[in-house]
Amino acid sequence: MGSYLAEISLAALAIAVVVAIVRNVNVGPLSLAIALVVGYYIGGVKVKTIIAGYPVNVFIMLAGITYLFAIANINGTPQENLPQRSRWRQSLSITNNTSLSRESR
Repeated sequence: MGSYLAEISLAALAIAVVVAIVRNVNVGPLSLAIALVVGYYIGGVKVKTIIAGYPVNVFIMLAGITYLFAIANINGTPQENLPQRSRWRQSLSITNNTSLSRESR
């Protein structure tokens, strides 16, 4: 079964992506959990070796950014800036519609 480890890993990744889309969960932790299961039980790799391949610096950065945006969301920061963005988008659509109507004349 060791010779099919690459195919099993690819299938497990595809399953993780499908589950993440259907269940609306983050694909990263789900893929890490599946990698632990596939690597340990099917591949015979030690858990410590599998975790050593995961980039901890990237995880800390993503966790920090997620925490920052969670605080901003609780403060209401995105809602305060949303009307400005909406007005900007509306002005773009008005400009585009006016330019189109002038060309058709």
